Amino acid sequence: MKKVRLKDIAQDTGYSISTISRVLNGSIKISAAARNKIQESFEKLSYSALTGSNGYTQIRIALVVSDFHLGEFYASYFKGFATAAAQYNILLSIVCLYGSKENFIDQANVLRETNDGLILYAPEFSRSDYLKLQKKLPPSFPVVSNGVIQSPVFPTLIFDSYSGGHLAAEHFDQRKYISCGVLRGPMQKIEVRYRYNGFVDYIKQHERMKMDWEFQGDLTLEAGLDAFKSYKKASHKPRAIFSCNDAMSQAFIEAAIKEGYQFPDDIAIIGFGDLPIRKWYQSTISSITTSYNDLGQITIEALGKNIFYPKKQQGMLTLVPVSLTQRESS
Repeated sequence: MKKVRLKDIAQDTGYSISTISRVLNGSIKISAAARNKIQESFEKLSYSALTGSNGYTQIRIALVVSDFHLGEFYASYFKGFATAAAQYNILLSIVCLYGSKENFIDQANVLRETNDGLILYAPEFSRSDYLKLQKKLPPSFPVVSNGVIQSPVFPTLIFDSYSGGHLAAEHFDQRKYISCGVLRGPMQKIEVRYRYNGFVDYIKQHERMKMDWEFQGDLTLEAGLDAFKSYKKASHKPRAIFSCNDAMSQAFIEAAIKEGYQFPDDIAIIGFGDLPIRKWYQSTISSITTSYNDLGQITIEALGKNIFYPKKQQGMLTLVPVSLTQRESS
């Protein structure tokens, strides 16, 4: 596979190879104008390489997933990456690895022999697991992750969960909903903590709002049903509820409607994820929208830059923007 060379960027920009090397390695001791021109050239040439145009050959990427199970999340996740891969004319393989973490690490290492880079989604991995995988791989072999951990080992791209929770609380504020509640997920999951913290932080920063109720769930439909049972028993029932995922909000709504509650007249609720089927439930669910097409595109672009300019991996965290889609439930 043809790489983007420093010589190519030098010919395109007129800057010396040493200057280009310093910019691509993160030096700030170069003028802003030079850095911008070099970065623009690198991104332009990388795009040509990704798409296989201008003499570059098609590249191969493996999307390596652990703990696969049926459901809308994985369907949306895979579709987003397939769409991005088609846009860039990339040969994308989706590989689901089962068994122990050690098996995952060994097999991921084998996959590097037939691929130019790997995208990992292993939500159960800890930092120590990623460090073990890093030791198995050559230092310059490109890897990015979509699984969030504290202090990432590989470049990591995830949805901006904190802003999602913040947006939900801001929406309730704009609707004059004062009394709020939250359906939490397992707090050991970092993305759940981010969603929860974003919501609660907004409320703490606005004295007119208050938290009246919380329920600890596990992100399942059953947890949403149990949450509604808890809600009915609560002495202070919240006017508006943020759910850390769509499944719990969906089950909560269905249970509440059976009991005669109206959305949003009696209760307002917002979920997180906005997976396609949520648009068709009664009542249709307001949700924090996560675009898997954007995640796929940004992830592949980030991996491509490391493919075409190999260097030691750094655990940078990139947050993919989210938005709020309002429907009947809020």
